[in-house]
Parts: sequence; structure tokens; C-alpha cells
Amino acid sequence: MQIINGRTELSRHRYGNKAANINILLMNGLYSLPGVAIDPTECIDANYLHVVLKEIKNKNNNGYIVRSSGLSEDGVESSLAGHYLSVPFCKNEIEIAAAIQRVRASGTNVSCFIQPMIEPILSGVSMTINPLNYVRQNTTEYVEGHLEKIVNGTSSSHMIQQQDVSSLNERSLSKRLDTIIKRLEEIWTDPLEIEWAIDNNDNLIILQVRPVVLPKSGVYSITDSKLPSIATKHPKIKFRRKMHAIEASVSDAYVLLITSIESLSQTMLPQIEGAGISVVLLHPSKVNGKIARCFVPVEGSDVSFYVGECRRYAIRRYPEKAQLLDALQSISKEALLENRLVAIIVQAILPARWTGICTVMDDHLVMEIAVGHFVPKGIVPTSRYVITRNDSLIDVEYNHQDTAYHFIDGHVVEEQLPCDSFLSNQDAIYVAEQLFCLGSHLDKGSIEFGILDDDENTLKVYVIDELESEDASEVGVDDIARGIISIGRGGGKTFIVTNDDTTRSFDAHALDTVTANSLDFSAPITILADNATTSLLEVIRKLPRGSAVIFNKCSILSHVAVVLREMGIPAVKVNTSKFEQLCLADRIEIDSSRQESIEVIN
Repeated sequence: MQIINGRTELSRHRYGNKAANINILLMNGLYSLPGVAIDPTECIDANYLHVVLKEIKNKNNNGYIVRSSGLSEDGVESSLAGHYLSVPFCKNEIEIAAAIQRVRASGTNVSCFIQPMIEPILSGVSMTINPLNYVRQNTTEYVEGHLEKIVNGTSSSHMIQQQDVSSLNERSLSKRLDTIIKRLEEIWTDPLEIEWAIDNNDNLIILQVRPVVLPKSGVYSITDSKLPSIATKHPKIKFRRKMHAIEASVSDAYVLLITSIESLSQTMLPQIEGAGISVVLLHPSKVNGKIARCFVPVEGSDVSFYVGECRRYAIRRYPEKAQLLDALQSISKEALLENRLVAIIVQAILPARWTGICTVMDDHLVMEIAVGHFVPKGIVPTSRYVITRNDSLIDVEYNHQDTAYHFIDGHVVEEQLPCDSFLSNQDAIYVAEQLFCLGSHLDKGSIEFGILDDDENTLKVYVIDELESEDASEVGVDDIARGIISIGRGGGKTFIVTNDDTTRSFDAHALDTVTANSLDFSAPITILADNATTSLLEVIRKLPRGSAVIFNKCSILSHVAVVLREMGIPAVKVNTSKFEQLCLADRIEIDSSRQESIEVIN
């Protein structure tokens, strides 16, 4: 037996975490109830208890509560909340002795402790995080009367979150709790769950403090059943799990769960092979309002040469981090400022010769393919192939591509292409056969894919990602052939947008940051853009209803095209000669249901 009064240390190994934590509260001058701790081996009788109760005399005459304090209870790896019994409203030594036996019998090696009962006017549970998303946010539920109404789910409770109070009384309660929570966070570094009560003398009494059990830090496979929902509900993980289920070819990837910078080390990171590594923050989705992602080299190597038939190359400003560990630490440091748990996906970037986007339209597979990467970003012109399920090529549009962008050792490398850089019709049909094997997944949206070209010139298709969902039913195969991107009518004063800055487009992909162009959005306008890079998205999202967009080059399945259709903004693609003529017009209105219906108003 040991008195819980904060004057001496209390052994966790003998009396359990729950009793030890209450003793720590008392040692730090925080208002909690004293008690008597009893280990699992002590012999208890009425005479023994008569002596014990003198130490914690209940002045309110409300009886006593015998609480469990299991040796494995309230730990950082497992709370075991509700697993063991507690018995309230014990009136005398006989009832307490019987309660002790019941509590001990509720588990193995269960210590217990006795405290005076109180009759609270309010009681509640506070967490130093939002339990649904692990954000650092004080969250409180409270009820009138005893806490068991919350714990047992027998009564509806009131909820208070930071800066979300509905009355003066709740605001006052929130301030009192915030003050106590700050003090508790100085004592415990873990996120906490705090049980409390307010008695009829307006004393706020802490009944219990235990760490909130977070998912375990470490490396997880994509299909690991232990991945928490904050990771598994992310579209990237959901899609990769679908691809694994149908045994589709995808690049290697894994998920990191991080609760502290200290939990990251080089030894915990699996080896990954490829042309580079992509690091993307899954949870939280953004940091400071921005998507967090970057490219890094494999094993800290660097690009020193590029042999592609001795073609000229230029190295862009990637990677931002020299090593994977540096990238993970940098992203995690920012994300952990507001969150207790961070999820990051690490993906191998494969050395694809071609990449593309595909979707099913009118029961045809529409593929848009270019040499290198960044096809969905609209950075490079694509060639289009429309192929039936019985391997018939019914439409093809070749677009010359003079520049391609590859990943080599984590860097983006620029390659100058010859005129004959198209994927042949025969190869396109072969690629389509492999994509059709994805079955129903093709019918649910657009898929980004890569094409590997091995030493024997055998093409192997792998899946990269599922792109933004869209309803493209209004756009058919015939519309695509006529250059229709998004159906509708609109237009106005013309503005020519120069968006050929590839580096900005890379930034939009990697950093989710672009600079807004200075345009007049007070009335419907017509935008003329040479190509549909993601640097246009900020402008497009600001376009007033009734506006229109005309491109010289645009992929029907690119991010920009998807957004235009989602917003209902009409858009078409015209040839270079027509585009140059339209750039001279003061006002343009289009009816994209008929591509030839472009009215120039001077």
C-alpha cells in the first residue's frame, strides 16, 4: 500500500500508470484527489481498510471509488481504456474489499487505488489533439453530472474545440481547461487525454491523465493493414491498393508515419531503385496552404552525364534536397508544427521513355502520349491515339515534340528531340492492350501511365497515378478530333497569356505555387494560351462565368482541361495559323459545341 499524495514517488511497475500519473499531478501542485494505491499481491481485509481510509477521509460523505490501475494500462503504446473495472459508490470497508476483488479479477496483474467520490456538476474529457486527424487542437466533451455518461456513451455530450465556443459559460470553461492543459504539456510531451470534473465548490479536479496512443512511427508497405485511415483514405494510397489488388505494374512505394523528427533515421529507410524518388506529404494535405513534395536522387547520387544518342541536355534545379532523409526531415518539421502525426509516401520514379494519360470515352481508349514526363501538367505537346477494344486504331494525331523532360538521379533533365519521336501506331496498339487489362478501373476516370523501353525494345506499361475525376461524358471522340476541350459558349475581350516558362510549371507541380497574372476579371474574357501548362490554373480558376479559352496546344486529359470542364468554361484547340490570327483580335466569342463557330469581334 502507498498513499497517493504527491509527497513521494509512486512505482509504475508496482502500482500502474494511472495511479502514478495522479501522483505526478499532485507533485506538481495540480488539483487532483488523493488516494491509496494497492498492488495486485497485497492481502486486503476490513481491518486493513479501516486504517487505509483514515488516510483519505471523504469529507463529503459520498463514499469511495475503487479504480483499476493495470500495469499495462494508460501506456504510450496501448491505453486499454475501458478494459478493466472500476467500482464507484462504495460506502464502507466491506463494500470496498468486495470491489477490490472485482477490480483485480477484471484482468491480469491489476493494481487498484481508492479515492473519495465526488458529486460533480460538470465532468468531461479533453484531448490535446483532434482525435480524428491528429491536429494539435484542444478538444473537449462534457456532460452534466458524472463522467460515466461520456465514457459509457449513455448520454449525449457537448463538444468544445479551440476557438469554437457557443456561450460565455463555455468560453470560461475553455479558458480554464486551456490553462491546465498548457501546464500538463509542460510535464508530458505526449498528446494527452484528460478526464476532469467540477464540483459544487467550482473546483476543477483532474481525475486522470493518459497519453493518447498514436499509430506507431515507422515504414509501412502500401497494403499494410496497420496503416491508419488518414493514410488509407488518401487517393494515392487508395489507387495503389487497387492496382496491387489486380496485380497491375506500379513503381515501388512505401508510407512513412512520423510522430517526431527524432523517429526519422537513415537506417529505417528501405532501398529504392529508379531514376529518382518522389516524396509527397499525404497527411496533412497541405502545409502553410501549400502541397509539400519534392524530388530527390537515389542513394545520394548526382547526374554528371546523359547519354541519349548524344543529345543535348540541361539540368533543372532539382533536387531541392540532396538526400531522402533531408527531404523527409524538412517536410516533417513543418508538418509537425500543427500535427502530431505525419504521413508521407515515398515513390520510385521509373526511367520511362514515354508517359501518357488515358481514359475511356464512347467505349474507346483515348491515349495522349509524349516522350519523357510531365504529360498531365501540359508542359509538353502530346500525340493522341484512339483505339477500340478489338485493337483498331480509329484516330491518331501526331504533334511534334522538340523537347522532353526526364528524371535522372532525381533531377529533371531536358532532352532535345529529333522529328521522329512519335510512338508508332503498332506500339500504341500494344500499349492499349496492356491498359485495357486494367478493366473497370479505366472507366472511372483518367490514369497516368509510363512506358519502359528495355534493351530488347520490348515495351512495358506501368501505372503512375489516378488523375482528378471528371465527368467527360459531354466530350466524345468526335469532339476531340475537332479540337474541342470543353463544351459551352462564351468569350469577351481577349488576353494573350504567355505561359511557356517551363520552370514555373515544374514549380506548380512540385511546390504548388504560381504567381497570378494581372488580368481584368470584372467581365467575361477570352484567354489565348499557347499551351495548357499548370501555371495557367490560378488564372483559370479566377475566370468569370461566360469566359472562354483558346489553345494552340492542349491535351484533352490534362489537369487544365479537367478544371475547365469542371468549371463549365468553353475551350477549344486550334492550329498554329488560326491561333496567330486570333491573337490579333480585340474580342472573341466561341461556341465550342461547334469548333468552327469562333466569332471574332474587332
